[in-house]
Amino acid sequence: MKTQPLNVTFPANTTTTTKAPKTENHNLTMNSASKPGLSIRPVCLYPPVPAHGTFYFRNVENPGPREYKHYIQYACYPGYTLAHGDIHSYCQQGGTWSGITPVCLELTPCSVNNGGCSQLCSHSQHYNQSSNQTQTRTQCHCKPGFTLLDDGRTCRDLDECVEGQHQCQQRCINTFGSFKCGCDDGFQPAHDQTSCTDIDECSSNHGLGPCMEQCNNSPGSYQCSCTYGHILAGNGHSCIAECPPGYRKGPATTAENSTAQALKEQCEDINECEEEGCEGQCLNLPGSHRCICPKGYTLQSDGRRCKDINECSRKNGGCSHLCVNQKGGHKCACPATHRLSPYSWKKCLPRTTSEHSWLSWKEQQLELCVIRAPTPASIQSDMWQINDESVTLLVE
Repeated sequence: MKTQPLNVTFPANTTTTTKAPKTENHNLTMNSASKPGLSIRPVCLYPPVPAHGTFYFRNVENPGPREYKHYIQYACYPGYTLAHGDIHSYCQQGGTWSGITPVCLELTPCSVNNGGCSQLCSHSQHYNQSSNQTQTRTQCHCKPGFTLLDDGRTCRDLDECVEGQHQCQQRCINTFGSFKCGCDDGFQPAHDQTSCTDIDECSSNHGLGPCMEQCNNSPGSYQCSCTYGHILAGNGHSCIAECPPGYRKGPATTAENSTAQALKEQCEDINECEEEGCEGQCLNLPGSHRCICPKGYTLQSDGRRCKDINECSRKNGGCSHLCVNQKGGHKCACPATHRLSPYSWKKCLPRTTSEHSWLSWKEQQLELCVIRAPTPASIQSDMWQINDESVTLLVE
């Protein structure tokens, strides 16, 4: 096609020079010859030329020492219009042209304001027999996911979920210009992204999932259960004993005043005295039990065994002189110069003169006098040695 200049009106301070497109490249240079020593102005290759268009050189008013003296202005041939770029372009430092090179589009009903269409525009030739002329018609279209309104120009989002234009198995979620599928609780999207598969909540935790004792999977859900004697807690996951501590489920009995004769299990007390042995006496209580030790013994920390109380360790067992501890009790003893009071087994009274004479003769006849008295303790005094089973009078 032959190059044709486009008639354009420019400001008075610019000069118009028409340049036809050329295939060969030229370096556009401008040196400041009149002022030696100044910097060289930028050098650019021949400007790019759009198809069905050309450009014009324009003079820059009062250019700087490092500025190019000209710039170019793009124009299109008749029947075409500039689009998608900049009208003017300047030679820059580094040898490049500024802006984006425009394109020249054929003048059609759709090239101006997109034919009034909000998205896609098309046109066609139509022969009018009545006027014997060929007319151009425009028609607006929409992108996938949109629908054309009654005005024939505007496109709005198509709700595929409402219109039923989807393949989702469970849930459809509308998006701008499209849609996506979702799944109900307990399901997850399959590989096709339209159908859903069940989530096995019981597959983790060794088949228990979130449950404490037993887990039963079902489509879209799961159910926790408990072993015999336990019921499900309020959180739906934990198990608690059906009977309070000290009780257990008894045998099934027939419910009273029931025509259906339904079986009902009740909680009954556990007799711990039959299962756990106490060293002393066992007393069963509702929901519990208690071990009781005989007099003179105290219950140990394990709640079962009994330990002898050493009464002599506290205030000498109430004895005035000697205290002999025994299993479950204690006895008071007196030295050789005293005897037990006939009125109190804890007090010792001094012996009379006749008792002293008899005792002295007895000591000469016996090297040792042993008084048998069962006792679990051992006490040493000046005149008495009390071992596990005897009270011994020491004779020098």
